[in-house]
Amino acid sequence: MAQENDSLHLLKINYLLSENRVQKLTRDYKTIKTSIINRTEESLHQLRLSEQKLEKKLSKKNSSEAKQLFSGTQQLYADLENRLKKTPNNWQKFIALEPQLDSIQNLSKFLAGTNSALNQIGSTKLRKISVLGNEANELENKLAISNEIRKILSSRKDQLENVLKKYSLFEPLKSFNKQVYYYQQSLLEYKSMLKDKKKMEEKVLSILRDQPLFVDFMKKNSLLAKLFPFPANYGNSLALQSLQTRDQIGAIVQQSLGVISNGSDQRSIMNPQQLILGQVQQLQGQVAQLGKQGLNSLNINNGTPESIDFKPNNQKVKTFWKRLDFGFNMQSTGQRYALPAISDLAISLGYKLNDNSIIGIGFSDKVGLGKSINDIHLSNQGVGFRSFLDIKIKNKIWLSGGYEVNYLPDINKVPLLMNCSPWQRSGLLGVTKKLKAGKKETKMQVLWDFLSYNQIPHNQPIVFRIGFGF
Repeated sequence: MAQENDSLHLLKINYLLSENRVQKLTRDYKTIKTSIINRTEESLHQLRLSEQKLEKKLSKKNSSEAKQLFSGTQQLYADLENRLKKTPNNWQKFIALEPQLDSIQNLSKFLAGTNSALNQIGSTKLRKISVLGNEANELENKLAISNEIRKILSSRKDQLENVLKKYSLFEPLKSFNKQVYYYQQSLLEYKSMLKDKKKMEEKVLSILRDQPLFVDFMKKNSLLAKLFPFPANYGNSLALQSLQTRDQIGAIVQQSLGVISNGSDQRSIMNPQQLILGQVQQLQGQVAQLGKQGLNSLNINNGTPESIDFKPNNQKVKTFWKRLDFGFNMQSTGQRYALPAISDLAISLGYKLNDNSIIGIGFSDKVGLGKSINDIHLSNQGVGFRSFLDIKIKNKIWLSGGYEVNYLPDINKVPLLMNCSPWQRSGLLGVTKKLKAGKKETKMQVLWDFLSYNQIPHNQPIVFRIGFGF
């Protein structure tokens, strides 16, 4: 019966952990790992150059202190670069622990050691799962090492601040602080990327958690088990033989924390339970006081600098693809001269320069709708090419501007417009309101075409567009 359940679980794993999913997860892990290495190496190089500039600045004010502060700079950054090539210890990995990575590694090891896995899953997929486990292990190592580097850089930042602020070297110091801040934020961004992979991992692990063999395997092989292993005879009466009794523990507590009689200074010995209860009550009072002061007094920063003296650009830590902004919008114009009513269907591609500005390009297709409600027929009326810039003003309101050229080939078919260029220009300025609608972002624009008055035939001066981002 147990063997049948094991085979059933393996079949479910085989179904959920398809080769495409394994390969995709492997590529994703490898991409994040490579990004961490490249980002760390780039940041260390830039920080080394920044420290050289800071040393020159400080040398002009106090050469002896500059020599003392920057004497080991080159060696420091050489050591940090070498750390990336080393394997972290278990405690370093535990501090930066990503549970799903540890579970995926143990999944690979578990399946490799399961006799029936080869028959149920197949050798090809098992090899790919093994590669996945190795990538998860390497990524976990880089996360742990980068976390150590982050802490060292944070300490170095504090060390530099304590000295350089005495000489009012705020501007050179700001450049160094920015680089440390963006490095720390980029690590948080990489960790958030792992959360996108969690859904698929959970499907498989939820099945494995119900399998006694895997649960027992995790108890012995997970990172937590390596740091806090169970006794060899755990669950057996023999495990209780070496444990201390309650009376022995009470005596130790009295000696360590209680008040002991000592010659003429005769004082009563406090009951251990009462003493511990008193300590807990005192701790509760301290926690309540901290609650009144606010969590900021705890100086919890999730790996980011405690304070920054600049306005950060959160887009700098995002990947190129995450800074892209795809959109679709449409507008309609009424009939002009012998031209039909036209609807513009446009797609756009923007790039987020920072949190408050987007620059981009677009392309539109012009669809003719006919000349009246009683004469509707679709036709191709040309194309358009766009450029735009959006700048955030307040909350969901953006200032929008753009330059566009539209090709209207049917203009020359109108007798009165035979000598007019089919290329029409538009200069747009207006406002955009962006609203969240589920996962998509709805956009409404009101724009003024200030070049419309110089065009023949005239374009409509006020343009209304509606669309969404995706």
